[in-house]
Amino acid sequence: MKQPLFLALAALLLPLSASAFEIKARSNSAVLDEATITEMVKAVAAEVGHTIPQDPNIKVSVYTRAVVSEIEGKMIYFHRVQLTKAFVGQAPYPTAAWLPVKTNERYGIDAPETLKASFETTLRDFFQQMKLIDPKIGFR
Repeated sequence: MKQPLFLALAALLLPLSASAFEIKARSNSAVLDEATITEMVKAVAAEVGHTIPQDPNIKVSVYTRAVVSEIEGKMIYFHRVQLTKAFVGQAPYPTAAWLPVKTNERYGIDAPETLKASFETTLRDFFQQMKLIDPKIGFR
């Protein structure tokens, strides 16, 4: 009796652990805080799917900023979702840095109520593109 229950739990947890990747979130927006954008990244990644490997040298960096516009009832916004990878260069270019591999950005002027939807659209575009990339081949 315990063995089927254990197998069922393991089967439920397997997809969750296989799709894990590190998220680095930053927000300069009164509408979207870091906890909200982190949860949105996880939800959209699970819904759309992706091929981002679970690797400590790969991160998904997410940044959003929104400031009040001079146009009444509008905000100027900027959303960025970026796949970054840790690189260590050899001579003659010795460097160690997190470099962007793929970036999706969206910016504009809109009502505060629609900023969350525009951020979600940016996430969906990013993960749709990530789903098409084979991690063994990379970008071409």
